[in-house]
Amino acid sequence: MSRYEDQMPSSRTGLLRGVCLLGLVILLVLAGALVFLSIYGGIPLFSPGFGKSSFARALETYDQRIRDNPDIPFRQRNALLDSLEKKALDTENTLSVLKRRRIPVLASSPLGDTRGSGIPSLADREQYLGSYTAAAARALKQYPYSAQVGALAAEALVLAGLDTEEKTTKLRDLAVLIQEGALRDLALAFAVYSGAMED
Repeated sequence: MSRYEDQMPSSRTGLLRGVCLLGLVILLVLAGALVFLSIYGGIPLFSPGFGKSSFARALETYDQRIRDNPDIPFRQRNALLDSLEKKALDTENTLSVLKRRRIPVLASSPLGDTRGSGIPSLADREQYLGSYTAAAARALKQYPYSAQVGALAAEALVLAGLDTEEKTTKLRDLAVLIQEGALRDLALAFAVYSGAMED
């Protein structure tokens, strides 16, 4: 055997050790950079919220803000909900925003002074109801075949009052939209409420 052939295995082992050492150094540098970015860069890599969509984080931020300040004025709350609505990318996101618009409408109190309770007075209810009705109509325009969006739009119409023939006709149309599946009983209730008993 030649001297070259005797030295070949040791040179391969040395090369392999060098590559492994270089890989380990690169791994440590990347791990350090990630930890640095997480701590000082404001990137929540190791927080419980990591991996959530930006919309889910925005919803949590909104909910926390409402919990911390339940008497937030209508304009401010409505602006926050409008911002959330613009970030909604699908039906589920839109339904989440509609649900948050619906809460103060259903929680309205006939009592005059409800400060500190987070429950809007009946005077404020009209503003919340108008906002909810308009948002439900926008959602229905965006998702015209969604039964859940149709159900919330129908509810908003009922809460606002069927004071015109146009609203009554719209409610009948929405009852037809949501008549399939789990919302069948609700569709029947809306049909009865709108006076569409002939079908």
